[in-house]
Amino acid sequence: MTKRQPKQDLFSAITLVSPARMGGESKDQDRALWYTVHGVAALSDGVSDSHCGAEAAQCAVDYAPALFARSVDPKARLRTLADLLYAKRREASRRGMLLPESASPAMRELLHDASQRALENSFQATLVTAAFIPADDRIDVNIVVVGDSAFFAFDHDGDTLLTTLDVGAPTPPIKEDYAAFPLRPGDELICRILGDGNTYPHALEQSGVRTKSPGKWLICAPRDVCNGAILRLRSTVRQPDVALRTDDLLVVPHHLAERFREQSMRHFCRVRYSSGVRRVSAPIQVPARLDQKSVFTAVVPDHIGTSQCRCLRERFPADTQFVLASDGFYSAFTTPQELWNWFQEHGSELGDHERPHAQLNDLHQRLQDRQGDDDMSFIWVRLANADAGTAEEDHLFKEIKHHAR
Repeated sequence: MTKRQPKQDLFSAITLVSPARMGGESKDQDRALWYTVHGVAALSDGVSDSHCGAEAAQCAVDYAPALFARSVDPKARLRTLADLLYAKRREASRRGMLLPESASPAMRELLHDASQRALENSFQATLVTAAFIPADDRIDVNIVVVGDSAFFAFDHDGDTLLTTLDVGAPTPPIKEDYAAFPLRPGDELICRILGDGNTYPHALEQSGVRTKSPGKWLICAPRDVCNGAILRLRSTVRQPDVALRTDDLLVVPHHLAERFREQSMRHFCRVRYSSGVRRVSAPIQVPARLDQKSVFTAVVPDHIGTSQCRCLRERFPADTQFVLASDGFYSAFTTPQELWNWFQEHGSELGDHERPHAQLNDLHQRLQDRQGDDDMSFIWVRLANADAGTAEEDHLFKEIKHHAR
């Protein structure tokens, strides 16, 4: 009987965490760990505007190996992680935030109310984690992903075998709850904001809008925040102008979209229907570029148990290379192929504690120029002998963790 080789001898993993360094904003919300003995990679991105987001990210990566315990559904284990974060949230709400003593009683009351609302969305983070199980000629991978942190799998030629971002795939239609929904001028809808005309140019084109400022138009899905059904706040009694289907999308000028002030509703808006709102039929293409993201992301603990929390079991060839990445890292690239090329070009430099800094500076600057700097983190996993032809190269790709600042 052949003796199974220990996982720590099979895989090479390079882990990098690089806080944002440009734009005058101090951030350090990403966490990433490679568990050598377990063959588990875990990456979490604390939500920037969530109180204690970094602590939530640390809890998520610390807990990740337990998600893949034998004979246990990862979703059941995720609920335990959610319970932990909810408990931390309740304790933070009980303690409250420190308020300035010099503030007047009225101001302290206002600040207290604002802080309590902020704490309602504390301890939020995205999560992507994967357990790698080697076999004779393949690698089985169990993947858990919540939110916009992503998993990529590339073959030896750099072709994308899988990405949890589903880049370029058609938007799945919303469940058809009604054959048609009558919509009239004056009706008000709750809509989820998918992006703007820059992010969804095909939707803008399909609607017939011709503009030099596509960012002034929002692409929205008219739906309830709970179950996907259209939620109408107010309706007139006149005959309907259009019959809106539940898988249609709306192209809305900014001035007709009223944003909600509540943090929990920041990705939704109230739309007063008028002739200025255009209707387009789904599906349309989701962003075909890594640097064009949706305004919405799922988070732990709030979206565990929903369709935004995905558990995948996949099988790949033995020479597959894997990347787990935060949105800050992959948004510095245009396509998965470009991300792959970066690893092939700079892979040897990532094994040196000093050399990656120049390349990371370039990525941070690129991200700053595109959309504003952000924390960056990734875990690059492959078989230890996948590409290394010498013992020296094998040693080069041992586990390394950079906290590049």
